[in-house]
Amino acid sequence: MMSVFIGRFHPVFVHLPIGILLFAALLFFASKKQKFEAVSTAVAPALGVGALFSILSCITGYLLSISDAYNESIVFKHQWLGIATAITSIVCYIAHQKKIKYVGLLIILLTALIIITGHNGGNLTHGEDYLTAPFSNTKSDKKVIANINEAVVYKDVIEPILAAKCYSCHGDSKQKGKLRLDLPNYIIEGGEEGKVLTPYQPGSSELINRLLLPTSNEEHMPPKEKPQLTKDEVALLHWWIESGASFTEVVKNTKQTAAIKGVLAAFSTGDATTAEQTLLPAQKVSAISSDVLLALSKEGVAIVPIVNGSNYVRANLIGVETLGANTFQLLSKISDQLLQLNASFTAIKDEQLSALSSCKQLKQLELNGTSITNKGLASLEAFENLEILSITQTKTTAEGITSLTKLKKLKKVYLYKTSFTSAAIAQLKQKMPGLRIDTGGYKLPILITDTTEAKAPEIKTN
Repeated sequence: MMSVFIGRFHPVFVHLPIGILLFAALLFFASKKQKFEAVSTAVAPALGVGALFSILSCITGYLLSISDAYNESIVFKHQWLGIATAITSIVCYIAHQKKIKYVGLLIILLTALIIITGHNGGNLTHGEDYLTAPFSNTKSDKKVIANINEAVVYKDVIEPILAAKCYSCHGDSKQKGKLRLDLPNYIIEGGEEGKVLTPYQPGSSELINRLLLPTSNEEHMPPKEKPQLTKDEVALLHWWIESGASFTEVVKNTKQTAAIKGVLAAFSTGDATTAEQTLLPAQKVSAISSDVLLALSKEGVAIVPIVNGSNYVRANLIGVETLGANTFQLLSKISDQLLQLNASFTAIKDEQLSALSSCKQLKQLELNGTSITNKGLASLEAFENLEILSITQTKTTAEGITSLTKLKKLKKVYLYKTSFTSAAIAQLKQKMPGLRIDTGGYKLPILITDTTEAKAPEIKTN
């Protein structure tokens, strides 16, 4: 369609009047100095040519707006700013020719309009935070997730990727190919060329195929001049579609390869919360050697600092495909630095907990959803500094509860979905009065006010 073809020349034409008119403004004000007085003869031609190209920019911009999908309210603003700039450039040319007294003020107004219109056009093309994005957040864009297994795959993992790499062309302000990726219903609907994903079939999903094309290919997405998806981001999108492209499924209910587990484990990086900072011992420790870190990484163990700048670390075993003796030998080599260990939903066994007995600094241990039994609880006696223990969804019973009484520094235990009885829990609280026991079973009260809190049920001890 001819109008579409002509409209796509807008990026070419729009930069010409910007450069020419700004150059004309520079010449005009420079000519006020005696030594540059000779350049005054170039001002009128520059204003005239700039005005001509500003008119062409308005025409091609209008054709582009009706041939591609953009947010109407943003286009409307940019369109009338462009028209105002074109009219002002014509007025400046006429005023300069007629030597009107206030031509200088008109040129200042024209310069301001060029800047505002150009900025608005940049927002329309690249997103409203395009200019300020480098200053708004100096940290990684990756979302930090406390418990990746309980995260919602789309909301917590996939949506942030789409927002960072796809929304500028397929979001609220712009929809290339009439495709929006900022809401589930739009993703399902697809664009003018049809569906962009087929659940369980990433190889048949256009969303994946476009990402895998060479950047030199016109069909490659994102366009080569825009930030590209990383290898891990592409892998996560592939995994999401292969898992059914659900918008509600949680991570723990999906099938995961060792590679994907490792990528997911990286989401636990980031600054520690205030609660985590209180775990830091007063004494300082040396940094873990690069050789040990590399070996742990190859095993699939994710090591991240508790607090940026500290040598104390948290280890996450979610990416380890096979928990063997080598994994625990490597963990023993970081016993001085290891404060938190997350082995939730892994194949860790009772005897392997004993292999960690050298990790005397360990303060937080998560064993949720594992096959740990009472025998494993008994081996926790070695962790003399343990303060937080999470054994939800395990096979531990009331018989193993007495092992916990030897952990004098233990402050909190999570027992949700275990067979511990109220009587056994009450007995433990009598022996360890300062211990907080979380058994889940939260009930939301009828909200009397907007500040009503949901509280854990009380465990009675008599």
